[in-house]
Amino acid sequence: MEKITSVDIFIGVVALIFLLLWIVYLVRVLVLQGRVKSRNKLLLAQYEKALQGQAALRTLQERVEGQQETLATLKAELAGTPAQVENLPDEGGRIFRQVLDAIRASRLYAQEKATREDVMALVHLEKKELDAVLKGAGVQLDDLFDDLRLEAALPLLREAVRADKPEDGSDPVENAARTAGFSGKRALGRKVKDALGMPLEELLEIL
Repeated sequence: MEKITSVDIFIGVVALIFLLLWIVYLVRVLVLQGRVKSRNKLLLAQYEKALQGQAALRTLQERVEGQQETLATLKAELAGTPAQVENLPDEGGRIFRQVLDAIRASRLYAQEKATREDVMALVHLEKKELDAVLKGAGVQLDDLFDDLRLEAALPLLREAVRADKPEDGSDPVENAARTAGFSGKRALGRKVKDALGMPLEELLEIL
């Protein structure tokens, strides 16, 4: 039986210290990953809740505007004068919502190279009129397209992460990005980072 020397004891203690430090490091990494995942889930839930809130608000605004238009018409009839535009609801906001609804309904956002002219033809507006509506809403057309693409991409990504890899060997996430109108996964990733503050990989983990 070999005699245990002080050197052996020292090496054993150092090895034990390194092992403990490694365990502490791993625990910290796992805890941080758990926190990041929880934060990302919260961000995604808030984003989707905001989308639902916007849809509900649009419905409410349409009802209010319909009632206001009816009231303005009744007042005009009682007064014996035609209804004036200034008595009607905010035209810019109403037209902007019509633009959004038309782009959604036609899935124009899904066309990667959709242009301003396409929107103008869709909603029957002149360039100056469309520019004024977008300016009033404080949004650029490209950003508006990307917002609608991300909105459409989320349910597609949920399906992609749960689906088997396609037989043709293509990437389901890439396919989802292109179906939603993005040029590819990288463009989708940039929008996810900009809108949700997380990399695309982290979003896929919590879907």
